[in-house]
Amino acid sequence: MRALPILLVTGCWTTTPPQAPTTPAASKADIAITETGFGPVDAQSPATLANMRKLFAGYDVRPINDPGLEYHVYLGGEQLFFIVTNEDLSIFNVHATSGKIVTREHPWRVGQPFQDSAVLTQCECWGENPTCFRRGEHVAVNFARECAGLTSNNRRALKALDGLAPQRVIWSPTAFGSDSPEFDGVDGTTTDAPPPPGDDDDDDGN
Repeated sequence: MRALPILLVTGCWTTTPPQAPTTPAASKADIAITETGFGPVDAQSPATLANMRKLFAGYDVRPINDPGLEYHVYLGGEQLFFIVTNEDLSIFNVHATSGKIVTREHPWRVGQPFQDSAVLTQCECWGENPTCFRRGEHVAVNFARECAGLTSNNRRALKALDGLAPQRVIWSPTAFGSDSPEFDGVDGTTTDAPPPPGDDDDDDGN
């Protein structure tokens, strides 16, 4: 009786090396607000869809009519900011709506407690909420509270903002408060030159 040969079949298996975890796209926002611009946007940036998508490559830029043209910018499903345009397709202002957007000149960030009321000089009521700023600067903060008591140009009243979290940080190519009179920053009185004294028949004041 003959023994039957036994064939052993061997095979080679290769394994795929584990890949390093990737950082979610939503954490990669690297946009800062400065006095001169909002990330790559500045006062001279044309507010066309093509240019906005070029400047914010890698972000989801969506044109919205509300009722004028705006661009709402998303990353990883989260809205980071929106851009409001003028009729001539220049930038009117840009509103940060996410805490992922940082501000260079001030420690102002959406969703983080505000502690900088001493820097502010006045507030304007935009809709139902106050937008507050230091007169002559290009960055402002907007709060989800009523405007009452904040629009009298009395800086003492602005202390009520400390501890509140801004709902938006806003950059404008035009300085905030540039179309309002000068204020002394304390009690709302103007610093414009006083009117000339009236005529007096008696030069010596008697």
